[in-house]
Amino acid sequence: MKKSFKLFGLFIVCLALASCGHATLTYQGAWRQGQRAVKAEKYQQAQTAFQKAVKLKRTKQATAALTQVKAWRAAKKAQETGNYTQVAYELKVIKQTKPALTVLHQKATKLQQTSQTVIKQTQVYQRQLAKARALSDNGNIVGSNQKLKELLATPALKQAAYRQVRQEASALKEANADQLKQMQKNAQ
Repeated sequence: MKKSFKLFGLFIVCLALASCGHATLTYQGAWRQGQRAVKAEKYQQAQTAFQKAVKLKRTKQATAALTQVKAWRAAKKAQETGNYTQVAYELKVIKQTKPALTVLHQKATKLQQTSQTVIKQTQVYQRQLAKARALSDNGNIVGSNQKLKELLATPALKQAAYRQVRQEASALKEANADQLKQMQKNAQ
């Protein structure tokens, strides 16, 4: 009887030790899975893997990786919608989070350069659009349309990053056309 209790006790101890080792392996497995997913640019999978790693073992490394992947996904989503202010914020989060995932840190640096260019160029386009608006507001529809024609002919304005400026310019062009029609109608 004592022998069976000893064997049972030994079995329980072995089971407990095995489960502790299994949790560490699961954390390591989740960590490696997250890293592989980042390298393969599968960021949803990476986020899920790092969330699992953090849940199993809250380390600074896993928490930082999760923060960076979430920020990268948010930056890419903001980029798709043309919200480069949000892109800049998310990239700052990635670059300030330590320890860094080297791959995301490098990608963030590249995207940051691109987003800074887009932000500056958007400001240039917005100033051109403001001039066209001012001309229209002062009754110079022909001058406004000329500015809009120049702006809308800019090849870069066709890029998704400048969608908002393009939409605003097109709306002003339509408003100018309506105003010209009204002026012609009133002249008759």
